[in-house]
Amino acid sequence: MEAKLTTAKIEKLEPQDKQYFVWDVRFTGLGLRISPGGSKAFIYQGRVGGTGTPKRITLGKFPVMSLQDAIDKASEVSKQLASGIDPSRTKADNLAKNKAFARDQVRKQLTFGDLFTHYINTHKSEWSKTYLNDHYQAARPYLTDKPYMAQPIGNIWEVSLAELTPDFVESWIRKENETRATTMAKNFRMFKACANWAEDTDKYAELIPNKTYNSRKVNKSVQSVRAHKGSLQKQQLETWFSVVGQIGSVQRAALICMLMNGSRPGEMLQLKWTDIDFEWNTIKIVDKVDQWERVIPLTPYTKQTIQALPRINDFVFGSKVRQEGYIEVTKKYRTLLVENGLPNLPPKAMRKSFRTLSEWVDVPRGIVNQVMGHRPSAIDEKHYVDRPIDLLRMWHGRIEQFILKEAGINTDHLYD
Repeated sequence: MEAKLTTAKIEKLEPQDKQYFVWDVRFTGLGLRISPGGSKAFIYQGRVGGTGTPKRITLGKFPVMSLQDAIDKASEVSKQLASGIDPSRTKADNLAKNKAFARDQVRKQLTFGDLFTHYINTHKSEWSKTYLNDHYQAARPYLTDKPYMAQPIGNIWEVSLAELTPDFVESWIRKENETRATTMAKNFRMFKACANWAEDTDKYAELIPNKTYNSRKVNKSVQSVRAHKGSLQKQQLETWFSVVGQIGSVQRAALICMLMNGSRPGEMLQLKWTDIDFEWNTIKIVDKVDQWERVIPLTPYTKQTIQALPRINDFVFGSKVRQEGYIEVTKKYRTLLVENGLPNLPPKAMRKSFRTLSEWVDVPRGIVNQVMGHRPSAIDEKHYVDRPIDLLRMWHGRIEQFILKEAGINTDHLYD
């Protein structure tokens, strides 16, 4: 229906069973929509560019919007339509832009802690327990209920991603290098991997400033981690066995097993009772780097050492107090080394000691590589042979016998 719209007339219009419209006779296209519930709204109807299907646009509700405001708004919409502009489309675009802006503001408030937590949760099912634990340690004092000292990544936990500029990251690295350069280098590798993952993840894409982790000055500030060059000499073995006899029996056993088998500390310390076959005398070790399993001989002295241990939990070198369930080699060990005139060798030096000591027995290099878990290379062996366990046992036993003989330990009861 058509009528001369006035405020008084609008107020008197009553709802009907169905929605209906009243079009103003003075301002073409302006109308009022009355719903069955009694609500009233101003509308404008017109064609974009004067052609096509009519567009019906809601201007506002009465009485929140007055008649005069509706006329002014209708005039504005009329001009837009005449110019070929669809106001409803413009409104939708603006709403989308507003939502995008709001999302962007939320994203900009994300911290590195938010990112690192998401990164860990996304990948933890794929990582080994050791690698996952490395990330939890780097996040300290976060992601734990214990009051640990802050690690390098923990120190930037609450920094927003937008603040992680190359200058900031370089400053962070250099400050940490003053007291723990090696730890910082390890944390930076995790930081770099996490930031690289973020660039391929929609939630974090383009939030971290460009060249944050791959600029020349950032990478130059990270201290290079060099391989440990120290190892036990054969003339030091007797003193070394005396030293490990002065620490806890489980630590002593773990260090001896590292030396006798050339394994990485993490591989040996996480050894479980189910990984040892006392009937067929084998040990299954999960490679820390590639997560593949290798089976090596359980040599007589290693077997005797392990069998003497108490079964505290699932781990061979179990601990009742540590959250991880297995022991760690304490500082007392390295203090005793120095006090007894031996080089200050970390547990990982046992791996290199195994290799250097094996050369006194003229063991084929491929045998040593297979026991230690080194992947074959074209340099070491042109044609790699996966040697049977009995062949490994023969040579591995000779290495153990040599080490024990130089340490002054009688092995007659072990090797007939």
